[in-house]
Amino acid sequence: MSWMAKLYETYASAERKETDKSRLPPISHSARDAHVEIVLDGNGIFRRAILLRETTEYGEKPIPTLVPVTENSMGRTSGIAPHPLCEELGYCAVDLMQVSGNKERKNKEYLDQINKWRLFAKSINGENKLNAICQYLSKETLWKDVSSQIKFPIRFRNQRKTTTTKLEKTFIRWRVEVSGVAATGTWEDENLIRSWIEFDAKENAKFGYCVAFGKSLRVATKQPKFLRYSGDKAKLISSNDKNGCTYTYRGRFLEAEQAAEVGFEYTQKAHNVLRWLIKRQQGFRVNNQVFLAWAVSGRDIPEPKKSLYDLLNPAILEEDLTYVINDNQEKKEKSDHTRDIGEHYARSLSRCIAGYKSELGDDESIVIMGLDSATSGRMSINFYREYFAYQYLEKIESWHSDFAWPQRHYKNQEKNVVSWFPSVPKLYQIAEVVYGGAVSDSLNKSTIERVMPCIVDRQPLPRDLMLQAVQQASNPNSYGSDEIWKWEQNIGVACSLVKGYHSNRNPNKAEWEEYQMTLERERSSRDYLFGRLLAVAEKIEGKALQNANEKRITSAERLMQRFSQKPCSTWKIIDESLRPYKNRLRSSDDAPLLYYWDREIQEICALFNTDDFIRDDQLGGEYLLGYYCQKHYRKPKSENPDDTSDPATQPEN
Repeated sequence: MSWMAKLYETYASAERKETDKSRLPPISHSARDAHVEIVLDGNGIFRRAILLRETTEYGEKPIPTLVPVTENSMGRTSGIAPHPLCEELGYCAVDLMQVSGNKERKNKEYLDQINKWRLFAKSINGENKLNAICQYLSKETLWKDVSSQIKFPIRFRNQRKTTTTKLEKTFIRWRVEVSGVAATGTWEDENLIRSWIEFDAKENAKFGYCVAFGKSLRVATKQPKFLRYSGDKAKLISSNDKNGCTYTYRGRFLEAEQAAEVGFEYTQKAHNVLRWLIKRQQGFRVNNQVFLAWAVSGRDIPEPKKSLYDLLNPAILEEDLTYVINDNQEKKEKSDHTRDIGEHYARSLSRCIAGYKSELGDDESIVIMGLDSATSGRMSINFYREYFAYQYLEKIESWHSDFAWPQRHYKNQEKNVVSWFPSVPKLYQIAEVVYGGAVSDSLNKSTIERVMPCIVDRQPLPRDLMLQAVQQASNPNSYGSDEIWKWEQNIGVACSLVKGYHSNRNPNKAEWEEYQMTLERERSSRDYLFGRLLAVAEKIEGKALQNANEKRITSAERLMQRFSQKPCSTWKIIDESLRPYKNRLRSSDDAPLLYYWDREIQEICALFNTDDFIRDDQLGGEYLLGYYCQKHYRKPKSENPDDTSDPATQPEN
């Protein structure tokens, strides 16, 4: 189990850092969603009950809280196995039995356990919080006090549905307010946490041979759950075929423990640091699927899902890629993107990776792990890689280099200023482009699983993903008038996939091609040239419609899908439809602009081989690259010194 060894090493590294130690879950503890907070004074007198509700971008949710647990309570699915302190009302509130008919045994076992712990803690350090809580519980008024201040049942609303918490399942946590004590919550009291760890080791220890440490010590009898979120019941390690099933123990073993046992501390720390990494968002999650990437030392690494735009300060990058400063250091001017955008991006990427290399040694261990569960009780590791730092950074740099293409980004929080910044597309955007619009969690997960090897293993992009993205981006008619921005964004994503597919990671060397992120005026491939023609036609009609204040899509956009399938015959239709719009521009102040675009069409046609132009075969994804680059091309003034007009147009958002 190399994954457990790496997680255990990660725990040890994080524990040595003072900044991380307070946030790292200790052994014999777990995180649970708390719904209600009970506040007492130092004498066990009830003060108030507080409804715990956290608002996120996805809706409302309870607040995760660190609670002490036993091995039985941590893995319980049915039966009676109380947590020793923070628990559900069904365990804590004796007077709730009169309302719900709760079983008395649940409450008795909870009270017996917390009182045993109280006596142990009192003999060691005189734990005041436990004394106050036990005094209050002995009054048997918990349900009466809570229900007088909080309306039940408790409901939480999110984007998809409203969740109702059952009365008995309402989870409570404790706070004891004592004058002069800052850590009033039981989950933040270091003495209380240490006291439970010592008591749990005394009362619940089972000794055996740990295969991880290679010696006899306290071993785990059950494995932790609640890994991906506080209500997660799936386990990475489990064996429960003792009753009625005859599959697990066929052969030489009669019990699971005879095959292998793992030390309690070893598995607790491994699972706790895994839970901690997920909570820190050291990766990303799609429903129940989680991908993590981390350095065992705890140092920062570039996460697989992030683009250069996310990894570095966008303001600095846009300053580098969008502006240059005059020698007098006074005025900023637009840089010539037709020549330096790729060079600037490569330089920024190199600086970014060099920064990580300086922090990470070559022998630093990097781990990438993917977790998913097909059922509520079983979790699998469906993706696992270990790399040295230099290997990982090389693969990440290759991903950012091969698949970089200008993507649509918002430059401000108000989302009213848009920029096209070179980067790799976000993984969820790839799924949306491939499958058209919002996709289900299952499609999103399967797409990510197929793309992850392209990122961390430098594997080629699956051809079907690239072709499907091109097909979706070639159909602007499937987008509403208020979704044109979405279509333009998807073109950027599709171009990224086309560029990356044709990189030298492709096993078919005949398909290798290096594309620039700017217009390549000398490139004479058929698909690229047809894409350029389509963009110029769109500009001509678009300018005429803009002058007439007409808001509708152009013929080039409307016929784009047909053009991608039959370019020669469709171009004839588009070219003929441009005549009235050319006449409008010719009789207006935009006549020099029309002259420039007509000349562009002539130069593009001159680059065609005759046979290529008259062939009506379907275009490949390369045509989107030509279309995008021509559409966003900004003609520099110096390109034609004899032309005194300034037909340069800004890139369209």
